[in-house]
Amino acid sequence: MTVTPTEQRIAHPLTILLHPMATPTVVALYILFSPGMISALFPADYRWLITALIALLTILIPLFFLLVFKWTQLLISPQKKEKITTTHLFITMLVCFFLCFKVLRIMGTASLLTTSILGCTLTLFLTFLIHRKWHIAAHSAGWGSVSGTIATLLAMQLTSGAWFFMISLLLFGLSGTAVILLKKHTPAQVYTGYLLGFITQLITLLLLSV
Repeated sequence: MTVTPTEQRIAHPLTILLHPMATPTVVALYILFSPGMISALFPADYRWLITALIALLTILIPLFFLLVFKWTQLLISPQKKEKITTTHLFITMLVCFFLCFKVLRIMGTASLLTTSILGCTLTLFLTFLIHRKWHIAAHSAGWGSVSGTIATLLAMQLTSGAWFFMISLLLFGLSGTAVILLKKHTPAQVYTGYLLGFITQLITLLLLSV
């Protein structure tokens, strides 16, 4: 498949905007602000505070540590440009995702949200394990966990708004197309990643949610 320069210029920013780091925050936005039990129980200020905390722990802090790693490498050996490897990225994200889960649990946040963040963490962990043997798409796994969260909560009638699920499918399609155009993954790796995230989140919520 021939990819035009224009397609590459569009695909690259999409892989950044739709990075798996963003998925816990997207899950939190859905649970806390979609019409349903959680949004009715807590005031808006509290819900925004929790969302900001999740974004801090799963987006800003991982980015900070990755930048520190890069700057440290440049200081140690300026001539040698050390790249941040996929392993560095996975481990940093896993630590921060798990930390987010523990913080929410200690704070006594709604169990539905805490369990969903645990599902995102388990999805990332399984993706990391599989990625060591086969190049499964982490982007797709992340958006699969978002879709899995929405579909499960809709089926359990804990939230409403089926169009949120359609949006998650659209975002998965955009991220999957982007990584395929950039030749980072094959279609099989993209679809497998999505199914992994969806099923992991589905099982986690069904088994652990109260």
